[in-house]
Amino acid sequence: MICKICKNETNNFNDKYNEVTYSHCRVCGFISKDEQHLVDSKRENEEYNRHNNNIDDHGYTKRFYELINDYIRPNTNEIDVLEFGSGPSPVFYEILLLEGYKAEHYDPYYYKNDSVFKKKYSIITSVEVVEHFYDPLFEFSRLKTLLKEGGYLVIMTNFRTMNIEAFNDWWYKRDITHVSFYNEDTMKYLSDHLGFKIVQTNHKNIIVFQK
Repeated sequence: MICKICKNETNNFNDKYNEVTYSHCRVCGFISKDEQHLVDSKRENEEYNRHNNNIDDHGYTKRFYELINDYIRPNTNEIDVLEFGSGPSPVFYEILLLEGYKAEHYDPYYYKNDSVFKKKYSIITSVEVVEHFYDPLFEFSRLKTLLKEGGYLVIMTNFRTMNIEAFNDWWYKRDITHVSFYNEDTMKYLSDHLGFKIVQTNHKNIIVFQK
C-alpha cells in the first residue's frame, strides 16, 4: 500500500481484536484503515445519527469554549469562520455565533452547503472530523484553498502517541467511522508539504496551522 499522506510505501498490520487491516507509514507516521474495511455511506450516516449532542450539555460544550479562548482568540481577532464537518447537531457552530463570530458551517451529510467552497475564510475549524477523512491529503489541501492568506486552520483530533502494539488497544480506533490516524510527525509532514506553519499545539489533540 501507498501512504495517503506522503505517498511512501506502508506496512500492513492486523487488528488483533477485529478482522481489520491497517496501513502504517514509517516515514510520516500516518495510519489508515484499509479500504476493504471501510463502511459505506449509508452505514456511516447511521453511525453519525447516533450522536446526541446539544448545546445545553455543559460538559460537552466546555471543550468548545476552551478551543475558542485558548487556540483561536490568542492568534487572531478576525471573526469570519467556517466550521467544517459540523455534524448532525452543529453545536460548535452555534457557540461560535453566540461568541460573536460571523460563522458558516458545512457537513457532507447534514448541511451540504456547497457555497462555502466559493469563499475564503480567516479561520476554519474542524473538530473531530479529520479522523473520518478517506482522502486526507485532498481534504487538507481543499481546506487550505478556503483560507485567506495568513488564515488559521484549527484541528481537533486525537493524536496517535503510542506504538503499533498499543494502537491495537486504543479506544479511539473502535469507532467504525474512524479511518485516519495522525501523530505529530504526520502533522509536521502536512504542514511542510502544504506550506502551513504550525503556530500552536497541545501535542495531544489540538493543532493550529497558519497559511
